[in-house]
Amino acid sequence: MGPSEMGYEQHFAVALSVKAKQLLQNQLSLSKTQVMSAQRGALRILLSLFLVVGATWAWSAPYHEGRIRVTFRDSARGKDIPITITYAADSASGDNRPLVGTGTKSIPTFGVVVIGHGYQMPVTAYKSLATTICRNPANFIAVLPETGTGLFPNHNDFALDMASAVAYMQREGKRKGSIWEGHIRDENIVAGHSMGGGAAVLAAKTLIQAATATLSGVIAFAPAETNPSSSAAAASVTCPTLILAGGVDCVTPLVGTVQPIYDKLASSCKVLGVIPGASHCQFADVNTTCNLGELNCRATITRDAQFDRCWKYVNAFLERSDDFSQKIENTEVQSTMKPLSTEALKFERPTYCIGDTIRAEYTGDDRNLLWLSDSSLGRQFSTVARSERTAISLVRTTCFGTTRIDTIISAVPRPTVQILGPRWFCPGDSIVLRASTNSSSSNPLRYRWSTGETTQQVSVRMPGNYSVEAISDRGCGVATAFASVDVLPTPTFAVSRSGDSIFCGGKGEVVVSLVGEMVNVQRILWSTGDTTRTVRLRSLGTYIISARIVVGDSLRCQVTSDTITLALRRIDPTEPTITVDGDTLIASQADTYQWLIDDVDIPGSTERQHLARRSGSYRVRTSRSDEGGCMAVSQPLKFVVSGVYEGLVKPLSVRQMPGVLHLDVEPGIRQIEIRNIRGQIVLTQRHEVLGSQSITLDTSPLALDPHTLFIDGQPAILFVPLR
Repeated sequence: MGPSEMGYEQHFAVALSVKAKQLLQNQLSLSKTQVMSAQRGALRILLSLFLVVGATWAWSAPYHEGRIRVTFRDSARGKDIPITITYAADSASGDNRPLVGTGTKSIPTFGVVVIGHGYQMPVTAYKSLATTICRNPANFIAVLPETGTGLFPNHNDFALDMASAVAYMQREGKRKGSIWEGHIRDENIVAGHSMGGGAAVLAAKTLIQAATATLSGVIAFAPAETNPSSSAAAASVTCPTLILAGGVDCVTPLVGTVQPIYDKLASSCKVLGVIPGASHCQFADVNTTCNLGELNCRATITRDAQFDRCWKYVNAFLERSDDFSQKIENTEVQSTMKPLSTEALKFERPTYCIGDTIRAEYTGDDRNLLWLSDSSLGRQFSTVARSERTAISLVRTTCFGTTRIDTIISAVPRPTVQILGPRWFCPGDSIVLRASTNSSSSNPLRYRWSTGETTQQVSVRMPGNYSVEAISDRGCGVATAFASVDVLPTPTFAVSRSGDSIFCGGKGEVVVSLVGEMVNVQRILWSTGDTTRTVRLRSLGTYIISARIVVGDSLRCQVTSDTITLALRRIDPTEPTITVDGDTLIASQADTYQWLIDDVDIPGSTERQHLARRSGSYRVRTSRSDEGGCMAVSQPLKFVVSGVYEGLVKPLSVRQMPGVLHLDVEPGIRQIEIRNIRGQIVLTQRHEVLGSQSITLDTSPLALDPHTLFIDGQPAILFVPLR
């Protein structure tokens, strides 16, 4: 290709003619007229071949594809611009079909991709590209301006037509009654192949400077140098840009044409993918005109293989995925925003201990590096390993988002240790001390005791101070723990008892207790099953009593008390009786006496006999040594102190016994009566006058109430019968 700005089309037109002529002349020795006739026939044959191959290659789309061909007017330039729009249709493929989702009222919004065609190539040569765009899940439509034709097209006009197509689709998205109303979003991409690729760069400059619509990106396939210069215009293109070039392209070669455009792009996010074996024309569908222009530089890979790699880049770009900047298969990639490489992330050393400083460095491209979690910038980063797993993330802002490397740094815990086990032990016994650590399979520790032993636990028999070291095998230090152990002191105590072992009438209590020093006592267990310091015995029987005392925090040291034997027996004391001699009350024989009246002790009345000085209910409480000193109380005796009526006959003496009344009376007594408190005669007895007499009266039938004794009809004494 020549260096002049018009050289591309001239070279391509000449190449088409020369290649066709050479092809025929090499095959036939013909006259000039015959050659020209044969040349026209060859072109028809190649055109027919294109149509057949094109039909054979057509995609089998798993969706419906609609097409609309319209002509809109650019009023500012006074120009009509025909365009073909390819989009996802609702129910069937074809022309003027409803938009996808129309039947369900869920029509998506679409971004716009305006595609510029190559020199002397119809828009039908980009059906595969348009189909790929419509299939993309990011929802785009493909708009192909049909201008830019002719042997020497105006590149700037063609670029302006592409920019006008963007503006037209944005207007249609807002126009009432348009099928695009409400379904065009402000996301626009200009793309193109060959001449159309160069025109896309010119259109991008126009759109960026006009700022009337959002330009989201540029996609150029083997872009050509144009007039005005596309490489010069690239200096104004700041949006994300994808350029794909062929490794065997002799129409727009990498070094002379594509590379200068890429190098001059002002975008901070640009990618140039060079596909080995790819040709200039295989970026489009089969086209005879294009094929004739590159007969001397044929592709070494199939069109399908070239498409496969192209569409991976295109789809990633449309989906705003940073994958479009990565190498696909054997494609050579140049990029200003290469993804982060794990191989370029280096650490100061392979292992760390908790508390160490972790230092990292990214040795690759250091642009836009951000370290997490503390948002540090730059090539180098440091943080402290505060746990066994420290997360370090390296993030780089890319074209459409971020790329990151997440790394987990394992850190070995520094050793910790404590000594477990009792601190007291019984005389003559031993205890086990155990080192408790944070040792694990990933953090093995060694042990070293002050006794010289290297096991995790040791047995000690002597009081004293002990220590153990836990040593990290991973070089993370040493931890030390200390423990002091001693022999438990033996408590000094005795068994005491209180209370009588004789239970009078079966009732009583004997208390057995531990007395003395009870330091460190944790548990007491009596032979009776009691666990308190004091045992209370209330049941008759023979007891052999001792206590087992457990001392110390480990409940291991046991001390047994002395043993005492107790025989608890029952005695039922003899109930005392009371006899009456006049006003004197006499108790039955006992060792101790206590008289009571109306159930109240009579002070000082502790003799066998008691002279009753007032009427009331009398009892006597006695005890006998042969009955263990058990106390017994008599039945109550209702007693009325005797009263003698003045001037009346009265007995010489009165002796009252239970059930009887003995009287000694003067001679001449004829009749004796006893009357109750109501004055009724309850007993009558007549006697002869024979001198002094002793009379016995049966009082057992009488009620235990006061009665009056009458002698010869006159009251003599008051008494209460005894039982």
